[in-house]
Amino acid sequence: RVRGPQKLFCTLVVLFNIVDNYERRSENNRRVIGTLLGRYDKGTVYVTECFAVPHQETDEEVSMDMEYAMRIGELQKKVNTNMYTVGWYSSGIIINEYSSLIHAFYKCQCPTPVHLTLDTHLKEQRMRINTHISAMIGVKKGTEGCIFIPVPYSITGAEVDQVSFKVFPEIEGSKENSKLLTIKSR
Repeated sequence: RVRGPQKLFCTLVVLFNIVDNYERRSENNRRVIGTLLGRYDKGTVYVTECFAVPHQETDEEVSMDMEYAMRIGELQKKVNTNMYTVGWYSSGIIINEYSSLIHAFYKCQCPTPVHLTLDTHLKEQRMRINTHISAMIGVKKGTEGCIFIPVPYSITGAEVDQVSFKVFPEIEGSKENSKLLTIKSR
């Protein structure tokens, strides 16, 4: 059994920020990555904020500004003492070897980081969202690695955020399964 969150709630603001970060990215970057902020509560992660982290990625390597990620995370904690780093996001739906490296950094920031991917390319004419945690695999004193295991999620927001769903009517889960779409009052 994998230890970690069994459910994730993510606000619409986080999704909009990821899309905004993607639209403002450097032409050299195929995707954007960033830090997810929120809180843990009894096996559930609540993602309420995020911020982009500068990075460069090529076919041969990935580099990210880890100092920037830590400093902005610390500043966010000063603004809201109940908010913690809970994981990271990336645009696109592909998880590759660089994802494992980035995930290892976030594992130093929080015990069980969540990885949220958002399909900003709108493949399949919808905005696919995936959420994962990782589990270590391998042989003791031998080759080790990690696998990403899906975690169920729900999109949440205040009543005023209902307007946002009209902007993104094809968010996966918005029509097929209304249980995945939770609107809460503040």
